[in-house]
Amino acid sequence: MFTVRQAVRARLESQLFGQGITFHWSIPEFPTPPIMMVSPDFPSMNPEIGFSSVTAQWNLIVTMIMDWVDEDAAQEQLSTWLDPTGPVISALRSDDIDDVLSQMATDIRVTAAGDFDKTAMGGATVAFAQVRVQIKA
Repeated sequence: MFTVRQAVRARLESQLFGQGITFHWSIPEFPTPPIMMVSPDFPSMNPEIGFSSVTAQWNLIVTMIMDWVDEDAAQEQLSTWLDPTGPVISALRSDDIDDVLSQMATDIRVTAAGDFDKTAMGGATVAFAQVRVQIKA
């Protein structure tokens, strides 16, 4: 049985197949970008929605990491991924995909996209951006 986090990752892997992205559950010791990770946000589950028709709400973060060989190229790639019509946001928001996530969730929302920054990782400088996702079931 899939968890919501696994279902989000499975959807992204299937929709972004062939784009050279490596998916991880956590930051690898020696990353080889481009990398994508799905991790819990805080709070990861919202217990205060018990009086609505929704039974559960999960908050996740999708982190995308790119090489920082060229600042403009890294930011351009991350901007493409984060564009509302780009591959990442489209995959997360699509109602037309018949997969485990669509069977689990009643509502999938991208609540924030951005958080561009750079950091040292595995002896190299990388650029990253994050997408916050809210899933209701």
